[in-house]
Amino acid sequence: TDITETVSVTIPIRTSKEFKVGVTFKNAPSNFDASKLPIVISPSTLTISGSPDAINNLKETYTAGEIDISKLRKGTNTYHFDLSLSTGLEPAEKVEKIKVDIDLSKYKVESFDVNASQSKFDIINYTGTRKVTFKTKTIDNIRIINPAYVVEKLKGSDIVIEADMKGMETVTGKCTVNALISVKNRSNCWAIGNYQVDVNIG
Repeated sequence: TDITETVSVTIPIRTSKEFKVGVTFKNAPSNFDASKLPIVISPSTLTISGSPDAINNLKETYTAGEIDISKLRKGTNTYHFDLSLSTGLEPAEKVEKIKVDIDLSKYKVESFDVNASQSKFDIINYTGTRKVTFKTKTIDNIRIINPAYVVEKLKGSDIVIEADMKGMETVTGKCTVNALISVKNRSNCWAIGNYQVDVNIG
């Protein structure tokens, strides 16, 4: 007697797609344009394989990591990020790290003393109902990095101070908050270092 056995084999379907590789920036001014940075990412693209659903759920750009722009310095700034993919996803090529070079050798650093009578002091990210006023009226030695090829000279009055009030909705009285520094009409300049201001809430 012949006995016929049926064996069911499930073959997982996998697909591949090429993604751009990018980074994000923290402590960047509100008008900052990252596309103007002299940045080289290696590899610049990444082919990722996985199930069709997993691949389709990915964004068009793979974010290698986050860079604190306030810590960038004149010269070459190099970062290495470990490749990190969700379970079931893997690179088509053998890639373990992403290298990011930001060449600021053609940038210059200038220092400015800023006061509220000449520069704009703003409150941002505040959703509370209380009145917020600045106690700080001056900030000395704000270090701005900007391209050396820019002919138009920066002035202290070009600098904008933004008091970041995120998470301060229930706070009252005098407090110290982080200040974001930007330059009017300049999307390729930013402040080196961290700054704070005193404000009064209520």
